[in-house]
Amino acid sequence: EHAVQEGALAVPGLAAVASGFYVWGYLPVLLAAFVGTYVWHQSSYLVLRDALLASGVVGVAVYAFYPVAPPRFTDLGYVDTVAGTAVDAAARPVGIANELAALPSFHIGWLLVVAVVLWRATRQVWVRALCVLHPAAMSYVVVATGNHWVLDVPAGAAIAVVGIVVADRLDARRRGSPGGTRLVSGRRAGPAAGR
Repeated sequence: EHAVQEGALAVPGLAAVASGFYVWGYLPVLLAAFVGTYVWHQSSYLVLRDALLASGVVGVAVYAFYPVAPPRFTDLGYVDTVAGTAVDAAARPVGIANELAALPSFHIGWLLVVAVVLWRATRQVWVRALCVLHPAAMSYVVVATGNHWVLDVPAGAAIAVVGIVVADRLDARRRGSPGGTRLVSGRRAGPAAGR
């Protein structure tokens, strides 16, 4: 963590860019993915919604039973690059932000969920490139800004995997795949014929 943050602080302006990306590369991206999939790709919207909810339940449970302070709260020499900037209030809304919620990183987990859902929904190379590059950049940013430990990144990826697995199973049930049920005229029907 020290090497990542010291490297960011050594490059003029990089810490400020990272702090901005920490805020504007997260919630606005989630909202855009929600609106975009809802409008243009409803089946992806349902998977996105379910994956975020499932991963959110797991992540909040970890926060409740194993609260972890971020590096910026320690006396180990980390700098809070977001504090005092124009994005500070947006990064940590008073009364909403949980300051002891570093592990897992929802910045990583939820952006990975968005990336997987969008990757599946499109064949456009530039969108798929963003699906890889955006979570990778955020993985660097959460550590460089002093908001997460390196371990929080794979922990965020783990809740994303849980969320996607749960969402895929729910989607299979919605679509009436083997073992699932399907909706018929607003009612739940039994297993599809031929099973």
